[in-house]
Amino acid sequence: RQPLADGGILVFAVDPRTGQRRWVQRLDTVPQRGFYESSALEFDNFDLLFREGERVSMSRWQFDADTGTMSCDRWNAYAKLNTGGGDAWVPRGAWSYPPRHQRRIKSYRPRRSLVTFRDNVVYGCMQDAKTLFRRDFHLDEGEKFETRWVTGWGAGQLEKQGKPAWPNDRLAEKAKWKRDVFGPDSRQTIDALVLAGGKLVLVGSEGELQVRSADDGRLLDTQQVPAPMWDGLAVANGRVFLTTADGQLLCLGK
Repeated sequence: RQPLADGGILVFAVDPRTGQRRWVQRLDTVPQRGFYESSALEFDNFDLLFREGERVSMSRWQFDADTGTMSCDRWNAYAKLNTGGGDAWVPRGAWSYPPRHQRRIKSYRPRRSLVTFRDNVVYGCMQDAKTLFRRDFHLDEGEKFETRWVTGWGAGQLEKQGKPAWPNDRLAEKAKWKRDVFGPDSRQTIDALVLAGGKLVLVGSEGELQVRSADDGRLLDTQQVPAPMWDGLAVANGRVFLTTADGQLLCLGK
């Protein structure tokens, strides 16, 4: 789906009890203007709807839940989310899977850096997919965070200057802690990550499962499992589930 293809994207709001349509909006434009802006490449993919405050968001577009009025926060790569215990800025790309940056950036990887979050705390891996971090926000105390993102061209310039060229790396600049989870000689990358209670569960690309403390990142347990499907961990009913690269669904226990 893309705004400029096949008549755009239709967004519907439906009463779940009666099925009556409340409103519909057609998204069929993108706001970039400059030749080098390439902002269409910067929009996160139009794959999932999510709640952002009192609005419903899709990529960088927001829809008023009552009226459907549509707006676009075109440069904002982060969503301000609150699961009940405080606000956090979370990369919008947490919900998109295909690559979206240009390959002119040397640190480009086709898979996005994963994040998981609760309340005012975001956990994620940096662009190297080997470094785990924790970022605490204190927005209610007046903390400021730069949410404006750059074009693919601008990201390339940032990388040459040794500055964060990826949303997760910007978060990690003020991390409470960072951990190299596999060691310098390992080729594994963090391919699955989930927050379960006060613990972080991650699985490496070669099947190394680690359980780490969400408080300080220390390693609590490790075991070998089948290689995961990317972003293949989930938590439901107090249990951790893993989808493997060969198509299995495993329950890893409570």
